[in-house]
Amino acid sequence: MRIKRVHITNFRCLQDIGIEFDQITTFIGPNGVGKSTVLRALDWFFNGGKGPLRDIDCSHGNTDEEIRVEVEFSELTDEDRVVLGHYAREGVDIFIAWKHRAPEGVEKMSANTRGYQPFSVIRSIENKPERKTAYNALRASDETLGLPSAGGADAIETAFRAWESEHPESLSEVSGDLSTSFFGFNSQAKMAGLFDYVLVTADLRASEEAIDTKSSVIGRFLERTVDRTAADVAIATLTAEVETRQRDIYSEHFQEQLDDISEALTDAVTQYSEGRSILVKNEEVALTPPVTKFFVNVVDEELTTTIDRQGHGFQRTLLISALQLLAKRGAAAESNGTICLAIEEPELFQHPVQAQSFAEVLRNLAEDSSQRIQVTYATHSPYFVEAQRFHQIRRLTRSRPDPNKPSKIDVHFTSLAKVTAALTSYVRPETIQNQVDSTILNSLSEALFANGVAIVEGGTDRAVIEGVACRDSGKPLSVNGIVVAKQGGKPSLLLPCQILKGLGIPVFMVFDSDITNADPAEASMNKKILGYLGATVESWPAGQVYSSYAVFENTLESVLMTEWPEWQIAVDEIISKGIGDPKKNSVLYKQATVGAEGTAPAHLNDIITKLRNLA
Repeated sequence: MRIKRVHITNFRCLQDIGIEFDQITTFIGPNGVGKSTVLRALDWFFNGGKGPLRDIDCSHGNTDEEIRVEVEFSELTDEDRVVLGHYAREGVDIFIAWKHRAPEGVEKMSANTRGYQPFSVIRSIENKPERKTAYNALRASDETLGLPSAGGADAIETAFRAWESEHPESLSEVSGDLSTSFFGFNSQAKMAGLFDYVLVTADLRASEEAIDTKSSVIGRFLERTVDRTAADVAIATLTAEVETRQRDIYSEHFQEQLDDISEALTDAVTQYSEGRSILVKNEEVALTPPVTKFFVNVVDEELTTTIDRQGHGFQRTLLISALQLLAKRGAAAESNGTICLAIEEPELFQHPVQAQSFAEVLRNLAEDSSQRIQVTYATHSPYFVEAQRFHQIRRLTRSRPDPNKPSKIDVHFTSLAKVTAALTSYVRPETIQNQVDSTILNSLSEALFANGVAIVEGGTDRAVIEGVACRDSGKPLSVNGIVVAKQGGKPSLLLPCQILKGLGIPVFMVFDSDITNADPAEASMNKKILGYLGATVESWPAGQVYSSYAVFENTLESVLMTEWPEWQIAVDEIISKGIGDPKKNSVLYKQATVGAEGTAPAHLNDIITKLRNLA
């Protein structure tokens, strides 16, 4: 089984959101929008988190409403069905469970099943005598049910399940209570080994998690992967033998002495009080078999050190590697179960090269069906986001549509099917498929983390726009969280634009009219872009800055050379000093734009204003 969908209500900043999950689900977005809160809500659902929730965990102080985390599971296996029982009857492909905290603080877990509604009413009666009375009343009122006599709660439940199995056509969706330890990463949890959720938090203390305890990462790994049964039996046998030998030693060395002392004390006592004797015995010390403990050390060249002596990056890598092996070799692997590995800021303490390698390893694990690993991140790093897999991204943002009400968290996501449908009138589906791997591969990873994005045709366009921004206020666009993303040509502008819009990222498009080319293909492309933007469709649009896009009447270079002659002088001076390529060169263009005398064209300054307003 795997997580298909999660619905969270009234949990911290997440007032009411629903999230679809993939095999890899990546949460991105600004700080404070609830990315980590999603992972911690699931940790509360599966493992109880760090203890019972409190009133301060309610959204915006809504203490009179329940906190609720609902999880929908799909891809149920035969092993899952055996454990889930009537919650996953034959023909049911989805299992839904939810954990809720009532306003008075009581935490319960419930699940959906198909049952007979009159039986559900009786099942909900907590008092056993009253439940039996209700059962007998139902038997008497509806003899067609053919319910047998039942002496207790277990017999009543057995009768209900037998009837429901024989009458599937009479069943409807009902809910039933589960133990709050139904899931959980421990041997008492019913689903342990079939579905385990493991959260690696940003504040995880590696030195503590590397100690062999029941709750630590290393402890969980060793518990699931090391078979201690034979050793525990041998140690118990040895302990019993030591206890026997201890009694023999006491008898050999102390018995005669203690008998003598007992007799002497008895003689002394009887001088004052008759009828009683004194017996001095050795106190037997019960030996408890020692618990097997393991310690993890690191051999660094010829030096053996403890985990806390290593760098934070290595410590974190070790812990996640242990979880990786747990999935491969632990109980979940043996029972065909699933481990959901949730990592808060996986890039933390990682060197960029290691972060890329780390991301690739985890992705390969998640995409390998034989491993049965589901992965979810909350990240700020482009290394853990692959633009061509944009359908796995969930971008969270905070909005406040009503100034009189608290802000709310929105979840943005899109898919190739949605993008293709939105572009069907402008781009052929086969072109979209090709561009997903080629055009957006290197241009969107950074843009996905931006507050706003300028989509431009090429590198020199980006260089000039970024250069003008630095002239404008001395502050680069990155200060406002704005990214200028080059796409390699006009035909490649629409796809990334639609992806970013689907993820809730404001976009501003900049393109050339190319009127001097008089190329029908250019005219056709201009019409498609304008149609997509909802503008007046024409072959050769005039140069102008609009609310969501800007057009250069011919090309950017023609505007620069016509309206800003000092720019060309700056270019020539840089080239004369042997710096920069005389051909179109991004570095050359940016240097010239920043250093040129005069005033940049109003057209470009207007674009900068629009871009800064995106944030």
